[in-house]
Amino acid sequence: YTLTCTNVTGSAARSVTVTVNPPTPDFTLAKTNDIEVTIVGGVPSVSSKSTVTVDAVGSFANAIDLSVLSIAPAIPGITYSLSNPNLTTGEYAGGSLFSVTVPGPTASGTSVITIQGIGGGLTRTVNVLLTIFGKDPEFENF
Repeated sequence: YTLTCTNVTGSAARSVTVTVNPPTPDFTLAKTNDIEVTIVGGVPSVSSKSTVTVDAVGSFANAIDLSVLSIAPAIPGITYSLSNPNLTTGEYAGGSLFSVTVPGPTASGTSVITIQGIGGGLTRTVNVLLTIFGKDPEFENF
């Protein structure tokens, strides 16, 4: 886009031409929070939830396919859930709820889960930290 501004003072005129390029269409992924899960004995447990959203840049308006790219360190038997793995433009802000099911028994610790979004020929990622708490099934709070 080109914008020309002219200032006329008396008989003198000065013009400035500015060229503005719109941002290249792009997107980023965001998360609302990290997630955690408490494992009691050998029972599989479902984590808390995080919402993964899309922020469009410029005129980006493509569907985004979400999936889990990796987890480090690995947790054998973990399963992932995205409530809506295919986000259209109108669904960017609402996003997709993300949670995991961790098999029991799993040791306490943390893992970084990388979620990827693919759309419009672009791939972007966001990291969600998973914290696992182990609890002895014999212990109860009173």
